[in-house]
This record gives sequence, C-alpha cells and structure tokens, in this order.
Amino acid sequence: MSVSDVQSVRPQWPELILSARPFAGGGASSKAAALDCLVRFSKPEEVARVLSAAAERGVGAIMPMNDATVLRALELTRATSPLAVYPVIPNAIGYVRDATDHGMIGAGIKHLRRMRVGDLVGIGIRGITSLRRVLLKDFRAILPILIEVEMAAFRKFQPPLVLLHAQVTDIALALGNHEAFRIFADVIRRRFGAEPGLVTCNYGLLARRLIEWDIDIGVIVAPFNSSGLLMKPNRQACESLLRESGRYVIADRLGASGVSLPDELAYLRPLGIRSAVVEMTGANDVETTRDSTSVGSTAGEAESPRATRGLA
Repeated sequence: MSVSDVQSVRPQWPELILSARPFAGGGASSKAAALDCLVRFSKPEEVARVLSAAAERGVGAIMPMNDATVLRALELTRATSPLAVYPVIPNAIGYVRDATDHGMIGAGIKHLRRMRVGDLVGIGIRGITSLRRVLLKDFRAILPILIEVEMAAFRKFQPPLVLLHAQVTDIALALGNHEAFRIFADVIRRRFGAEPGLVTCNYGLLARRLIEWDIDIGVIVAPFNSSGLLMKPNRQACESLLRESGRYVIADRLGASGVSLPDELAYLRPLGIRSAVVEMTGANDVETTRDSTSVGSTAGEAESPRATRGLA
C-alpha cells in the first residue's frame, strides 16, 4: 500500500504541530536559554501567549506532556484560540524530576492529588480486577493503569491522537516487547476513543517491527530532515521504509543542522509527509501565514516557524 493510499483513509492531522518541549527548557541553544525558558514558562500566562500566537499563525495542534503549567495555559486559551491536544505519555521527565524532589512515594502522591475524585474511583474499580497481577508486577496489568492515570489530565481536551513517549517506545522496541504496543493501542482506542501513535528516535527499526508484528498503529513521530540527522539507520533507509510501511509520519527534528523550515518542508513534500513539528518560545517567533508554511504548498518569503530540535 502506498503512502498516498494510507493517507486517504487515515485521519488527517494538521500541517504544523507545536512542540511543548521549549516550555520545559528543552531544545534550547544554550544552558542560559534553557534556564530562561524554565523561568519564563513557569507562568501559565506566558505559555498561553505562545499558544495563542501559534494558533494565529496556522499551527493546528500541540503535543504536551502531563505538565500542570502547560495544561493550565491550554485551559486559558481554549475559548479564543483552541489547539487540538495530542498528549505525549507518560511524562517521563516529570516523573524523574518529581522523584528526585519528593522521592518515589512522594512523586506518586503528587500525581494522584492532581486527579479528580471520579477518575480515581474509576481507575480504582478497574484496577481491582487485576490487583493480583499488579502485585506480581505484570506489566500487562500495570501499563493500562499508568495510561489511565496519565490520560485523566487530558480527558477534558478530548484528544483525537495520543502518542507514546519516545523513551517508552524505544525501550519496548529494543526489548522486542510488541505486547506493550498492542496494549497501548487497545487502551487508547477502547477507553478514550483516540488514535494511538508512537514517538521514536529509531524510525527504521520501528517501521520494520510494526510490519513484522502486524501492529495497527498508524501514526509515527520521527526525525525526518534534509540533512539526514538522527534518521536511523540512515536517510535513504528511512525514506524507503516510509514508502513501504503505510504509516502517517509526522516529521520531527527539522532544522537541526541549521536548514530553514521552508527548505525542510520542500524536502518533505515529495516524500508524502504532510505534518511537521515546530517550536516557538515567543509570540513573534512565527511571522508567516498558513499558506507560506504549508507542507503541501510552496513556502513563501516570510519567516517560518522555527523547526524543532526535539519533541516533548
């Protein structure tokens, strides 16, 4: 099946999708810039300013992790400049940070306190049926509960797409744990009515394994750029697999070698890639219109959204 055939039957995702990584200091060019982002974006109002500006400039969605500040900013902007929300779960960085600050038990309590009573009760009732397997540390029982805990924060946004964090994707991939992908896809579709997707830093191996394991996950976020940076095993192999695998790829790591976004979009178009991840750290980062940045159209002369160095 060709890429165009798959894209004609799969849901169509926005051409430009905002990375939430800069809000946590990720993707910055220096430690000073990362610290500036951490301080500035500790205020939901500052994050909301960027979200509003992104929506005005043609960005159609955001990929946030379960971060209280970003979620509050999304609530502030829902009425005036709504962005589709594509959660990236679990918030591995947040769990590590909270465990460092509060210990493992304290981190767990902190996350539980954020949840509504109704969500806690629902998860508890469903968890009782698999309590014995949870106590035996059976990941097939634990993973659905972890997904539900993470998704409780996003329920109000009714996400149409939910993405598995790259760290989890690539660990499961390295271990050959195809069951983890099946469970993730099943829970996301059955419990939340959303399309499951995977974020990866190893597109070549993931694309082959999804075919080999016959796993129905149709969206992959992975590095695709004209310089071939971080495209594993290499640019040629990834491009070939893109045509064979029949997955909707959202291009990540654009501009990592200093290539402009219009040039990167020109590279993506012949490959059939229709969506790309961009990042913003200020309301004036994007001085353009929908037409000039479209993956499916010719880039204009106006400055484009900055290509992302990484994904949240």
